[in-house]
Amino acid sequence: MPDLLYISYDKLPKNELKDEACPKPPELAIEIISPGQSFGIVNAKATDYLKAGVERFWLVDSKSQTFTVFYPNCPSHTKKGKESLEDEVLPELKLTVEQIFFEAGLPKIS
Repeated sequence: MPDLLYISYDKLPKNELKDEACPKPPELAIEIISPGQSFGIVNAKATDYLKAGVERFWLVDSKSQTFTVFYPNCPSHTKKGKESLEDEVLPELKLTVEQIFFEAGLPKIS
């Protein structure tokens, strides 16, 4: 299970959901590197999520204050600082990486 996931209302079944696994893969899965986890281990998770149909996987590294975005059909891209987290999966999201870590109360790194 990812730390966070997003699935749009439009992709959910119109009938009542039961207390069971979602029948559709989420559009976005987010994993935050925890102490003791390595980038390599979480990178393998990213591959597994994308193979399972997740459209985007974001890997959050609080030590380097970066977001690495994994896509199903192209290379990953690491975003930092004033780079935008805009993505077609969340078209109304208008945040920078720097804003996320500032709101989390983490001191800015150089």
